[in-house]
Amino acid sequence: MLVTEKEAAAMYARMCRSQYGAKAEEVVQAKIRKLRAKKDRKGVKAWLAVASALGQIPAHVAKIPIGKARKNFVPEAGSGIRPDSSDRSAMIEVFAQRFPGLSKRELGKLFDKHRLSGCIDIEWDAETGQYKIIWMD
Repeated sequence: MLVTEKEAAAMYARMCRSQYGAKAEEVVQAKIRKLRAKKDRKGVKAWLAVASALGQIPAHVAKIPIGKARKNFVPEAGSGIRPDSSDRSAMIEVFAQRFPGLSKRELGKLFDKHRLSGCIDIEWDAETGQYKIIWMD
């Protein structure tokens, strides 16, 4: 059975979410920082794909019902899950503050370009309840 890089990243993201729960993003970002310090471009690229896939998996998976009930699911207050968008959308909202005037589509493309090239690092800020973008200038 052949597995694509995207599928492998998704599998690793699910494993990280399962093992580390809400702290999975911190663990993955720490791994990316270590690989950057070693100048391991291929490793950074692979783990950025894991981080991207992890952004699509809710932090509190156990609280989300499976099946049809999921459509009407409203998360608990303060759970870190936004009912109206994916985590990627929340990241792009914060990213958009630096690039006013761009369309959502342009912002999405620019965000993906910056994230995959390693120009930005993204962390969840529990105090503000939103993502924080760290620029690697």
